[in-house]
Amino acid sequence: LSLSYCMINQNRNAMGGIYAGRSTLELDHTLICENGQGTIATAMLLVSQCKAYLSHCTIANNAPAVEIPPELVAELGIDITPSILLESSELTVANSIIWDGNMPVLDYSNSSVHLMYSDISGGLEAIDPNWLGSGNLSEDPGFAALGHQDCDPNAPGDCSWISGDYHLLSE
Repeated sequence: LSLSYCMINQNRNAMGGIYAGRSTLELDHTLICENGQGTIATAMLLVSQCKAYLSHCTIANNAPAVEIPPELVAELGIDITPSILLESSELTVANSIIWDGNMPVLDYSNSSVHLMYSDISGGLEAIDPNWLGSGNLSEDPGFAALGHQDCDPNAPGDCSWISGDYHLLSE
C-alpha cells in the first residue's frame, strides 16, 4: 500500500491510526495525528513481517492510553504506549517528524529500525542507538497549533475537539 499526501487522524481504537501486517507500506508526505486512546500503539502498529517506509511524514499529537491494561504490561514489559510499536517488522523513517508525548518507537520482537534525518521527541537517548542513522535531532518542530480539547467551564463534560494545524512556523 502506498499513500502520499494523506492525513490519518482522529481514530479511536486499540491499534492507533495504522495497523499493518504481512505487507509493505510506503508513506510519503503523510500526517498521522490526533489518533487516541490506543492501548497498544497510538500512531502505528506494524506486525508479522510488515515493511514500512516513511518519508517526509509527520507523526504528532497522538494521545497515549490513560492506562495500559495490566496483562499488556506483563506481556510487553512496558508501562507506556509507544507512538509506533513493531513486532517482527522493518521500519525505515527518513526526513520525518515523530513528535508525540510518549515513547517514539518500541520494538517488541525481532524488528529492524532505521531513523535518518528526522526530528524525534523525547531526546535521541530515548531511541536505541543502533537505530539512529545520520542527521537526527530532537528539537521542538514548532507546529502552528496542536489539537486540543475545548471544554465549556460552565458545563462540565461539554467538550469538543479542536483540530490542530501541523504546518511548521517560520522563524
